[in-house]
Amino acid sequence: MRKHCLRLCLLAVLCLLPAAASAIDITDWRWQTELRDFAADPAFLCVEDGTVLPVLGAPFDGAWRDPLAEVTVREETPVTLRGTLQSQRWAMVEYTADDEVRCGWLRVDPDLFGMDERIDLDILRILCRVTRDTGASVSPGSGRPSVRTLRKGETVIAMFAMSGSMYVETEVDGQIAWLFTDPDALEEIPVMFREGTSIRFDSRVTVLGNCMMGGEHFIPGDSGDEDDGEWFYVQHTDIRPGDVSARSIDFSSFGEAYGTVWQVSLPDRLRIINAEAFVSGTVTELRLPAALESCDNPFYGTDILRMVFTKDCVCDLPVGDYTTVNEYAAEEGNPRYSSRDGVLFSADGKTLISYPNGRKDTHYDVPAGVETIRRGAFSDDEMNLPLKTISLPIGLRRIEDYAFDGCGRLQSLTVPLTVTELGEKAFYDCVSLERLSLPPGLSAAFGGYAEQADFTFYNGDNGVSVETVPDANRAGFRWYYAWVDNPAGEGSETLYTSSSCTQASRELPVGTTVRVEEIRDGAANVSVVYGSGWKSGWIPVGSLAQAIDAAKLFNYSSAVVRETGERFSDVRVSAGQVSVSVPACDEESGYWYTDWKDLDLKDVILLRSGDDARTLALLSSPSGEAIRFRDAPDGAETGHVYDGVQAIVLERRDGWSLVRTIRGDGWVRDESVCVVYPEGHTP
Repeated sequence: MRKHCLRLCLLAVLCLLPAAASAIDITDWRWQTELRDFAADPAFLCVEDGTVLPVLGAPFDGAWRDPLAEVTVREETPVTLRGTLQSQRWAMVEYTADDEVRCGWLRVDPDLFGMDERIDLDILRILCRVTRDTGASVSPGSGRPSVRTLRKGETVIAMFAMSGSMYVETEVDGQIAWLFTDPDALEEIPVMFREGTSIRFDSRVTVLGNCMMGGEHFIPGDSGDEDDGEWFYVQHTDIRPGDVSARSIDFSSFGEAYGTVWQVSLPDRLRIINAEAFVSGTVTELRLPAALESCDNPFYGTDILRMVFTKDCVCDLPVGDYTTVNEYAAEEGNPRYSSRDGVLFSADGKTLISYPNGRKDTHYDVPAGVETIRRGAFSDDEMNLPLKTISLPIGLRRIEDYAFDGCGRLQSLTVPLTVTELGEKAFYDCVSLERLSLPPGLSAAFGGYAEQADFTFYNGDNGVSVETVPDANRAGFRWYYAWVDNPAGEGSETLYTSSSCTQASRELPVGTTVRVEEIRDGAANVSVVYGSGWKSGWIPVGSLAQAIDAAKLFNYSSAVVRETGERFSDVRVSAGQVSVSVPACDEESGYWYTDWKDLDLKDVILLRSGDDARTLALLSSPSGEAIRFRDAPDGAETGHVYDGVQAIVLERRDGWSLVRTIRGDGWVRDESVCVVYPEGHTP
């Protein structure tokens, strides 16, 4: 969800430089979510026609009002809505008073949700110093009557620009007010400082990232049935008077050597860590302060060696995509959390909340006295958690949904007889699970890549799949990717208009990637990118190879250019090409963004996460032709695979390699085998 914004790298670098006052560049402070500009009639604002609403000077109850107005909301004379804040409880409106256009805030129904994308305005709140006396007004633009004068040396909080003016938070008559002022009269006060590999913050910082958070929202359908309705992702703000933002940190933009360990000290007043506040780095210890209230998926590609819940910190467990934690700790006396051997538990020790996915142990004994395994306790989105076996104690009573989600190397598990509640998707993406013992009366429905019932998938040493796609076990499963294939591995296969496979639609070349949506009557309903968009049709299951991404043995950690030693951490590999992400800057706007650079596979060394117990490789076919399996070097052909398949290298001999893939074992020529080395290994 929601990955790097275009200017993330630039902003992070700017705010981590040593403190140096600088005038605000107003082009850097445009609304991050576009201002709306449409009439807000009573129905939109969820009020009755003729409702009189007081216009306040900030989106807070009790904010400064005088000399703002009362607005009568009528269908024939609607106000202009510019945006919302605080979970759409406050609407920013333009209205006319004394023959001038003014801006203010209306308190509206919290069930507004009238915005097209159902989101509040995105907002950063930056600490600034006034450099000269200047006026502040309720009207955007210059030449407007001032409500008060901002004095040189005064501190204000700047938020965004509009009509050539900067919107700032200040006070009028002891009340909070948001007013427009001249951006040339403001300079930013740095609030984040980098000293070597240490990062610290101004004590006034309360938000890391912007003030926007996200969450699922459900609108029930007319029938009232649980399956009838709409789920959507809502982004909302949480702003309090005095909030000060520090921008997110992209460690990869600092130019330090890959693998640098950073020391980060969070301020005591910090109450929000927002989405992707930490990106692409390793942090030695992260102490979560008592004031912390919310962590909205704050990490992306981040390794945290130690996460500490301070004595009074009771916020929810921070999580993130492609993020590892090596150790959890909770200070004595914490009312919500405790820790034991680096694992996070509830304060009473009865609930296992999170096992650190950065640990290297292959076995773990859940302590006696634990009664609940929390949702996601053993999860790992890269399916690389080393645990192969877990011992569950007698007395365990409940295992929640997704408890072992992505525990990709777990091979066997015995659930004790005391367990009476087992989440339906407790073993989602447990791709290596071979043996599962359950108490009488309990059953487990597998999910994700473990749903392919007649396959033996592996993320470790589980062997080889069979080649059938069963109808009975496919209904209701989520879509997955497969190849168009035939015994010869060449030519094309027919796509049909229906599951009867009688009326042809078009031809799909062998090797085409398709998305399988449904299996019925021996045929698969598939979607494929064709021309300018997605096309759908039916194809016999015998014309499909296994799911591509079910055979995931490793994840790329980086690519190193052989000649220069240059390293790239964001890697994509396809058809003999390695695409790596590089920062780029738009010369006109000055914004930084991520661009992609293509390298020849032969010119780079690919590195992966995981141990070096086995030789793992990528089978590559730059020509796009199938890679042929043989029963011995120069022997008879036994099968084929396509570009991009991951494999275990079992033996190498005379320019040939014996490899194991999800489609079986076979000998292939060495030029098709690109060994992917474990991180830290010297090829």
